Formats: sequence, structure tokens, C-alpha cells
Amino acid sequence: MKQAVREWTRLFSRKFARNWKTPLDWKIIAGSRRKQLRTECRNTQLTSAACLSAILACVISLLAPIRAKAQLPGQNRPAPRRDSVQHVLLLSIDGMHSIDLANLVKDRPDSALAKLSLHAVTYSNASTSFPSNSWPGLLSMVTGGSPNVTGVIFENSFDRSLSAPASDCSKIGTTVIFDSSIDKNRDAVDGGGGIDPDKLPKDPKKGGTPVFPHNFIRVNTIFEVIRRSGGRTA
Repeated sequence: MKQAVREWTRLFSRKFARNWKTPLDWKIIAGSRRKQLRTECRNTQLTSAACLSAILACVISLLAPIRAKAQLPGQNRPAPRRDSVQHVLLLSIDGMHSIDLANLVKDRPDSALAKLSLHAVTYSNASTSFPSNSWPGLLSMVTGGSPNVTGVIFENSFDRSLSAPASDCSKIGTTVIFDSSIDKNRDAVDGGGGIDPDKLPKDPKKGGTPVFPHNFIRVNTIFEVIRRSGGRTA
């Protein structure tokens, strides 16, 4: 029995002698592995930095001729002058599609729009706002915002924070109407002198003051930007 135990011990020692590690051995191995990983990581960072520097150098070298060319006026056209545009006319035609303009230019080349198109840029890849309506469509052009940004989806809507026109603001929540019916005289060309404040919703948070259309919009427009820059608008 003792002989068998000694033989088994001898075989076990020979078989696992190379795989047997003491806690000190494992500590040394772990330390070496960490050092190796740090070295590999440092090499990877240096390689990435070198590649990035090379890419940036190539981009800068490619952009340099473009920048130099952009700073010089072209041979075929003069350099643009600052403040060369004195007046801007914005035409908003209800229900007019790009195909309608193309047909008009083709069939009536002497028309005013056709003449304007001759020295203008026609952008045919535009899309209407959603919902497609006069007021939110126009606002998308003068604000750059969608109905979700401007807060305007239609001429007639409902606002839970405003009160009804000509009310004492005791009840909050009213229909908001911003069409031609709010004019002093909707049958007159100039609206009878403008908007009638008594036909506008009121803001209870501001002492019941009437809310004009330009105050109802959540964002500013190009008209306000022009005025702040010292310009004038119609």
C-alpha cells in the first residue's frame, strides 16, 4: 500500500511539476502581464497618434490650394462685394408648385416671374412643411423652423394657455384664429387699417394683453434679424 502511494506521488509530481505555481509565482506573472499590456497600449496610442497626424497633414495640404483659390477672385466672374444687395423681395404664391413655375416660364417667357427666373436661382428640391398650409409654410421660409418648432400648425388652432378674445381671462383655453377674419375690415385691400385687437386671443399671464400673430410664434423671424441689424422691412 505504501509503495503504491509513493509511486502515485512520484507520477503526480512529474506530471504537474511544470504547471505548479506558488502565490509568489502568480504575482510575478501578473506583474509581467500588466507591464506587457501597458507597453502594448502605449505602442497602440503612439501608432494611432502618428496615423492621425498623417491624416491631418494630408487634409491640410489638400485644403491649402482651395483656400488660396477661394481668396482670389475668379477669372470668369468678379469677386462678390459686401453689402451689394440693397433690397430683397419675398414672393409667396399660395398653391404654386415648381412645375407650375416651369410651365409659366416655358409658356409665358415675357411674364414677370419668367424674367425674374432668368437671373435667379431656382431650387426645385424644396418640400413643403407638414401640415401643408399657408401660414406654417410661409413661416418655414422666414424662420427655418418646422411647425413643431414655430408652434404654428394652422391658421385656426386651440391653445390651452390663452383666453378667448374680448374676455376677462377667467377661463383659460380658447380657439386661436389668425386668418383674414381678424382684420378690421376683411373686405378692404389693407384690411381696413390692420388687425383688430378685440378679435385676438388674450394672454392671462400678461394681464390679458392681446396676442398678435408675431407674438404667437415661438421663434424669431428674418424680419426681426434685419431690424436688429439696423435694416428696414415692409
